[in-house]
Amino acid sequence: MQQFADTNPCHPGNFIREFVLPAACMTAAELARSLNLSNAAIHYLLSGRNSITPAIAVRLAALFDVPAKAWLDLQQRYDIALATIKLAHELAQIIPYDGPPLRWVEMLKRQVA
Repeated sequence: MQQFADTNPCHPGNFIREFVLPAACMTAAELARSLNLSNAAIHYLLSGRNSITPAIAVRLAALFDVPAKAWLDLQQRYDIALATIKLAHELAQIIPYDGPPLRWVEMLKRQVA
């Protein structure tokens, strides 16, 4: 599987087009029919112009028996990688918090670990 590198993120639609559809021996039109979506909606997703929404994620989960969260995580990682690239200059100027420890910070870090 292609990694979501900071400098070259892979859109989830690309992943579906390049890996999922061939492995399932499925065309874009068949995917659209299976998910009860329009051909245009699938075309925009596979071309990277639309995102995996929660509604699409639960449909993909039902079709491929892969949790909806996994499909949304692909989209979120892509979105974060793009934002990191786009905001790199601004992010470099942010001075990290250096005050007393904050309980909620550790709680949030455990949530994503």
